[in-house]
Amino acid sequence: MNNNIIRICLAAALPAMLWSCSEKIDNSAFSDVLGKDYNQEILWDVDSLAFRKASWSTTDASYGAEIRQAQIKMLGGTQSVSYITYPSNMFITRIAAADNGLQSTSELAAGSKAVFAINGGPCDASGATSFVMIGNKVISEGSGSASGAGALAINETLDGSTIGIVQNASSSSLQTDYTSALIAGPVLVAGGKEQTFADTEENNTRQARSIIGTDDKGNYFMAVIDGGVTGQADGATMAEAAFIARIIGMQDAVCLSGGNASTLWSGTDGVVSHPSGNGSYDNTGEEGVANIVYVELNTPFAGGDGTKNDPYQIGTSRHIQNMSTVLEEGTAVYFELIDDIDMEGIDWIPLNYADPYMKIVHLDGNGHTIHNFFSSYASYPSFFGVLYGECRDIRFL
Repeated sequence: MNNNIIRICLAAALPAMLWSCSEKIDNSAFSDVLGKDYNQEILWDVDSLAFRKASWSTTDASYGAEIRQAQIKMLGGTQSVSYITYPSNMFITRIAAADNGLQSTSELAAGSKAVFAINGGPCDASGATSFVMIGNKVISEGSGSASGAGALAINETLDGSTIGIVQNASSSSLQTDYTSALIAGPVLVAGGKEQTFADTEENNTRQARSIIGTDDKGNYFMAVIDGGVTGQADGATMAEAAFIARIIGMQDAVCLSGGNASTLWSGTDGVVSHPSGNGSYDNTGEEGVANIVYVELNTPFAGGDGTKNDPYQIGTSRHIQNMSTVLEEGTAVYFELIDDIDMEGIDWIPLNYADPYMKIVHLDGNGHTIHNFFSSYASYPSFFGVLYGECRDIRFL
C-alpha cells in the first residue's frame, strides 16, 4: 500500500517537475510509472520525461511508417522536433544529388519519386563539399576521408536496402563495402550510447540539426531538430542532438548537414519541419542543398502487373534485375522501360538462358537506352539467352 501511495504521488508531481528545471535527476527506480515502451534503457531525467510526455502529433504514413512532431520545453529552451520512422523491409533508402549547383530538398525529393526525404551532406554554393557516392559512382570526392566525421552508408540489393552508420570511414572503404554513401557530420549515437564531441563552435552552438539513424528492430529514422527561431525552435548543440536522437529510439545515428538547410519532407504533406532560411517558424524557409537522403516504397517495379495492357514498368537498374524473378515457363510477361537505365557495375545474367527456353518475354524500350550493359555469361553474353517473345525500340550502349 505504501509503495502504491509513493508511486501515485510521484506521478502527480511529474508535470510540475517537467516545467521547473532541466537538471538531471535519476528517476530510474520509478521508470515503470511511465511505462516501458522506450527502445533502450535511459537515465530518467527531467528532459527525457518532458520529451516522453510532450503533445506529439502522429500521422500514419502507411506501410508501417509514422511522422511525429512536437514542440517541447526541455534542455532549458524550446525544442521543435519532427521525425519519420519507417520499417526497413518496406522501403528503400537512397541518395540523390542535384545535377548542377543546389536545389531544395523538396525539388530533389519530388524529382526522385520519394515518399520521404531529408537534406543530405555538407555543401557550399558550388555543390557538395564531402564525399558522395551513388550507385557505385562517385559524385563528389570531397576531402576523401571522414576526418573524425561519420558516414551514412547504404547497400542496395534486389530485396531492398540496408543502411549503416560508419565512424571514421575512408572514401576507399566506403567504395569497397557499400553501393552508396555520403560523409556527413559526426556520429551521434553508437550502440545506444551518446558520443562525445570536440569543444568547437560548430558542436557547441545551438542550431538546426538533421539526423538519420537506425534501431535494433529493423526501423530507420529521419529527424530534424528545428533551430534559428528563438522561443519556438531554439536548436540543439551536437551533444543535445545526440541526446534527442537516443531518446527518439536510435541505436546508431549520424548528423547530416544542419543549419538553415535542415529539412524533413513527406510526399503527402510536403515540408513537415520548419526550415529557418526565412527566419520564421513555418514550412517555407528551405535553402538549397547538394544532395538528399530519400526513401521510396520497396516494390520490384515502378508499376504495372506484367500483362499486355499493364506491363511492368522499369525505371532503375534494380527494376531491370527483378525481371528474372517474375518469369515462368509458358507464361508471357510484359515489360516497358520508363527511363534510361545505367547498368554500370552489373554483370548481367541473360533472360531465358536455360533449356527448354520457354520463358516468354515482351520488352518495349519506348526509345530508352540501357547504358554500360555487360554480361560475362559464356554461352549467351547478351541480354537474352533465347528471345522467346518481342524486344523493340531499345538501345544498348
